[in-house]
Amino acid sequence: MIELHQIYLLIAKIVELALYFYAVFALNKKYHGVKFSDRPALHRFFITGLSGWIIYLFFDSIIYVIAPLSIPESATINAVNVVFSGYDSAYPSLLWANILRDLAIPGALFMAWTYCGASVLINRGTNINEDFLFSDDLVFPKHWKIPIKKKQLYPVLAFLFILLMVYLDRIEVHVIADGKIHVTSAWGIINSLSLILFFTFATILMVQQMRFLRTRSMELEYKRRALFLGWGIISFTIGLYYWALTGIIFQNMTASETLILVFLYLGHVIWSSSAIFIFFAFHQKGKSKENNIES
Repeated sequence: MIELHQIYLLIAKIVELALYFYAVFALNKKYHGVKFSDRPALHRFFITGLSGWIIYLFFDSIIYVIAPLSIPESATINAVNVVFSGYDSAYPSLLWANILRDLAIPGALFMAWTYCGASVLINRGTNINEDFLFSDDLVFPKHWKIPIKKKQLYPVLAFLFILLMVYLDRIEVHVIADGKIHVTSAWGIINSLSLILFFTFATILMVQQMRFLRTRSMELEYKRRALFLGWGIISFTIGLYYWALTGIIFQNMTASETLILVFLYLGHVIWSSSAIFIFFAFHQKGKSKENNIES
């Protein structure tokens, strides 16, 4: 048993994976031989974010195909609105799909965090990793006499947050009618809002930056790269909202397979455009005389 349009979707996912792989390869080549910690902060943010999405999408390409494989057809005969969910050892394929999902979710969260970090760095000139996550500054005022540094507390909180996101997410196989199945991820409200807030915040900052660039006279190459970075973040956020809307529209999968595939393919096209924009942002045409946007 398998959901047919997930097989067709593999083409779109493989193309998207290839684009993100190439973008990471190009970004890494730009600083080949340079220690990762010595590279510009903006470069590190984006290469980490793109790599996180590669991890997510790689597992995602497997999850939706294998999830229903061990569910027998006899379990779906005359069944309507039946849901197979979670880590059920009676259905090994569903069990492994959920395990792979647990590995995939951190990749998406890394991307959300690094895109936020990149947008803050571009818009405010602040490196949230250095000034917040890994800072030697104390969390509480000195007179409180609680000697806990930010780098001692915040990474732990971030790790616990990732565990919470993994715990709240699961893969489900829905039997709709007449043996027809639909594999879906059961995102909780916290998961959905967290990702949407991260990317929306990043998008707001990049829109502000792009509006600022329109009012300033500066070297065209610098402006071009900043605009491409902005659209790289904005396009991914658009894709996130698009997928949320598509999930609502097709939650009962009552439309034709062709129409569903068209909408799903379009979602991957939107997300793929993020990698393309970022690639061109770091693909420098000429030498900038101004401060490098990557510093």
